[in-house]
Amino acid sequence: MDGWDDKARQEPVGFTQRVRNGANAAWNAVRGLFKRAGRFIYNHAITVFLVLWIVASLGAVKLIMYLADPCRGTNLVCPGVEWIRPGYLAEDFRNLLWAASLVFGGAGAGAALINALRRTRLMQAEHALAQRGQDAETFSRAVNQLGSEQTAIRLGAIYALEGLMRSAFTAGGDKAFGRQIGETLAAFVREQSAEEARREAGQGKNEGRISTKSDVKKEPKVIVYHDEVMQPRLFIDREAAVLALARSWVFECRPLDGIDLSDTRLRLLRLPDGADLRLFNFTGADLDNARLFEANLQKSKLVRANFEGAQLDGANLCSADASKALFSQAVLIGGNFAHANLQQSVLISANLQFASFKGAGLQWAMLPFANLREVDFRNANLSGVNFVGADVSSAEFASEGGCDSAEELNVEQYEPARWLRDRPPILPSSIELPHRGDGKPIDDPSPFDESWMKEMGPYSD
Repeated sequence: MDGWDDKARQEPVGFTQRVRNGANAAWNAVRGLFKRAGRFIYNHAITVFLVLWIVASLGAVKLIMYLADPCRGTNLVCPGVEWIRPGYLAEDFRNLLWAASLVFGGAGAGAALINALRRTRLMQAEHALAQRGQDAETFSRAVNQLGSEQTAIRLGAIYALEGLMRSAFTAGGDKAFGRQIGETLAAFVREQSAEEARREAGQGKNEGRISTKSDVKKEPKVIVYHDEVMQPRLFIDREAAVLALARSWVFECRPLDGIDLSDTRLRLLRLPDGADLRLFNFTGADLDNARLFEANLQKSKLVRANFEGAQLDGANLCSADASKALFSQAVLIGGNFAHANLQQSVLISANLQFASFKGAGLQWAMLPFANLREVDFRNANLSGVNFVGADVSSAEFASEGGCDSAEELNVEQYEPARWLRDRPPILPSSIELPHRGDGKPIDDPSPFDESWMKEMGPYSD
């Protein structure tokens, strides 16, 4: 009995599936029929047009004769239409000739137009084929030039590849070819970075010791605020390749797993303001002291990336994965970190004034001595965050009414923070201010101690 019940329960599902399969098969058959009809009409366009034109002309003549019948709609009997009337031979012959010229002249003009359109399309296809061959030759030559020892030749190859990529991503272009060019440029940046790492590792061995990351960075840690501060530049060809990827690889055509620039060395990288770096994969990349004002890094992978001392004012890191990333002494004024993953990231002495961490994950992030003035932490997860010595003046950890509170915030982790006496942070209703801002009790009558501000990172005011 149980078997019959099981069969009864399964039967509706099987019936629905059969109906769905039948409907899909019928739809595929109809679509295939239309495709075959379309191909036939395209291959025999002139013949089909002539047949339709003649049929339409005969129908038009018949309709005119019907509408011109004076006895139409009456009981009168009218004589038949005479094409050639006695005494009007020349006039009737001229009228028939005029009608025939309209029919056959229109047919000839339509056939000529169709033939011209087909020849134009054929010429376009031949031009596209020739252009594709030229692009393939240019691509092959540019790839060979990327291995040149002369910087100027490598730069020319990069710009040639960028031009090909921009053309490929235009309407009607070969998107797959454009992605291939982009992947080639990304591989060039990775290979150049790996070559630099091997070269420095070899220098370390020649000196009889193991080269470490601290040994590799020979230039001093200097935060560049003005152009007059001179520092060595990143290799210009590597910077040009990254810039080409940012401005010519259309966002809609970028791979979902990101443009792979992982483990690359891009110290002192300088890109124009507002560079589009969405869906870039900078996992493990070294962007020490990079200059990326207002860069768009939405949904980018920045895991373990080094942004120490970088200038990212106004950068958009919404929904980016920056877990375990290093932002120490970086300038991120007005940055947008909404819903970003910043777990175990290091932001020691970073300037984050006016930044937004709304809904971000900051579990076990390091924020000692960071400038957090007027930063928005609403709905952020602050479990285990280190606020030692951080300036949280006017920072929002909750809305004015106490809603949208930051998660996992407690007095113990918040007590080492500092703030100006007249600009206390907005805390959740469950947390009270532990001191007056300088670490002393709220009712302490002594003058406010501002010595803690000397240990802070860079400020914007």
